[in-house]
Amino acid sequence: MESARLSVRVHPRARRNQLTEVRDSVVSAGVTAWDVGDQANALVIALLSGRLRVSTEHVTIVSGGGARVKQVRIDTLGQAAVDARLRGLGADARRRSRRRRIGALGVAMVGLAAVAIVITSGSDGSARHDASPRRSPARADAIARRTAARRRTAVPSRPRPDPGRLPQTARLPSARTHEFAVRMRGLWAAIAGAPIRAAGAAFFPEAAYVQLKSVGDPAGDFEYRLFYDYRLDIAAAHALLGVGGTASRLIRTAAVAGYAHWVPPGVCDNRVGYYELPNTRLVYRENGQLHSIGIASLISWRGVWYVVHLGAILRGSAGGVVDAPSAGPGVSADAGTC
Repeated sequence: MESARLSVRVHPRARRNQLTEVRDSVVSAGVTAWDVGDQANALVIALLSGRLRVSTEHVTIVSGGGARVKQVRIDTLGQAAVDARLRGLGADARRRSRRRRIGALGVAMVGLAAVAIVITSGSDGSARHDASPRRSPARADAIARRTAARRRTAVPSRPRPDPGRLPQTARLPSARTHEFAVRMRGLWAAIAGAPIRAAGAAFFPEAAYVQLKSVGDPAGDFEYRLFYDYRLDIAAAHALLGVGGTASRLIRTAAVAGYAHWVPPGVCDNRVGYYELPNTRLVYRENGQLHSIGIASLISWRGVWYVVHLGAILRGSAGGVVDAPSAGPGVSADAGTC
């Protein structure tokens, strides 16, 4: 089997996860992790996997796991192929930065145009703000009294309860609701480069997971395994998108309703039953081409689908996983529980 070696210099606490340049045969990688340890290693593996178009299982950090400079082995590719796929890395990063600057400039120009519309020239040539017609003092006082009365009589809105703290129901969810579409758009926004909080609503609620699981420390399992893997899988999917990733657009979420099945209590270390829906597809358009990736498993809570495993249910490495990336819409396949 062919293999190649790379030196990677990690820059933690970056604003986004990206490979930025190759200088003196060393690849620079910005990662959002706060140190250069395990989380940074997983992000480096995901970034290299996406750039080199190889599985994360074929990217191994052989030394420097806790250091800023890491030595990485790439299996299945020779050194010439790796160098070719890394060529132009700096130019790609500069193009992304230039697009972000142009976008920010466009927003600023729109704001200036709005200000220019509001500000008009006075008869004496000086600038003045266009004001609404003046109201009489009596009318202004009447409006103020009505507003104050409304505030006194207004009923304060009740905070919405956390659905994860409510009991489970046996209602079968639908993947065709507006609520589900909004959650999936949030997930895709994070995959395309938005902060991870954009994908939070799509993930299974922590309080529900604590109710659901019969393991020793369900809250710890949620934070340090389940949601940790979710973040890694989002980073891996983002790395897969490449240069045009931030401009990619989610077209639809393709779910096969017939694959949904009830998982009874007592199975898979669960105290509570739920519906599971495997292998839903996120179909997106990037650079004019249709692509798709999978969601390994959705499960239900109170009649709503949530992501519980994005890249894989069982994984053989510490890095993020992209589930069945495909050119075109791909094909969903039924799968077993757990």
